[in-house]
Amino acid sequence: MASAGRGSCVAVFGYALARPPRRAIIAAGAATVIFEGLALATAFASDGLLRREDVVLWLWTLTAIAIAIRSRRDTVAALTDRAVRAEQGREEAARRRVAEERLRIARELHDVMAHHVSAISVQAGMAEHMLGRDEQVVADAVRNIRTSAKTVLGELHSVLAVLRRDGTAVDAVTAPVRGLDDVAALVEAVREDGTSVHLHLGPVPTTLLPDVDLAAFRVVQEALTNARKHAPGTPVTVTITCRDDLEITVTNPRAETAPRSTADAVPGSGLGLVGMRERVTGAGGTLDARPTPDGGFAVVAHLPTSTKERPA
Repeated sequence: MASAGRGSCVAVFGYALARPPRRAIIAAGAATVIFEGLALATAFASDGLLRREDVVLWLWTLTAIAIAIRSRRDTVAALTDRAVRAEQGREEAARRRVAEERLRIARELHDVMAHHVSAISVQAGMAEHMLGRDEQVVADAVRNIRTSAKTVLGELHSVLAVLRRDGTAVDAVTAPVRGLDDVAALVEAVREDGTSVHLHLGPVPTTLLPDVDLAAFRVVQEALTNARKHAPGTPVTVTITCRDDLEITVTNPRAETAPRSTADAVPGSGLGLVGMRERVTGAGGTLDARPTPDGGFAVVAHLPTSTKERPA
């Protein structure tokens, strides 16, 4: 009978290690009842080494020890799993920040390169067309090409400088952030390239958030670039007003004439409107770009003038 008691203790201990505490307690209770029944049936009192009460005490003691061991093991496993998940979350967040930064830099490179390279292409075409006819026009075109090249190199240098920094200083920009204050100079530069631009700039807040201010400038820049590419020779109207929000409208009529030759056409990446929409949406605004009934094209952007207007 004593060997049966020892066997019951070992069996219950092993079961309690492998099963949840509730089942372990039920098993210990069942083993106690069975052992007590057998003990009473055989009139077991003592074999000189192990009394009946000792068997019951050891059975519950081993059950409690097994439950404690299993609980500690489960706690360690849960903490380990939590640590692994936290590490995976940090790695995922880091990858997401890297992807977002790459997208931001790619968008900046596209906006800078598309605008200035298209200006260089237009001026080079003009110089080639007027070569031998009007030396003053050629000289002006070459001067504008030089200016555009210096500008794009400067902006390209500021963007690439960010790439060379470590991760802790990735948001530091070496050049001033563009904004609505630069729109007048941008329009003037486009006019010098031969595009007629009408600018209507109403009173706008002077406390715009940096990403909103930059998005507003880039919308105007990209819209002017697209008009120069796809509707050369047509006048462009830029209207910037502020009521409940900042509204930017850039329109141009349908082009009456196509580029003089395929070589004169400025190829596009097809990502200009996508980049504009991503930039405006990221700043908390909306953008609508579509053909107009008269065959022209219109870009309308709405941007918040304060953090309260940002979508949650």
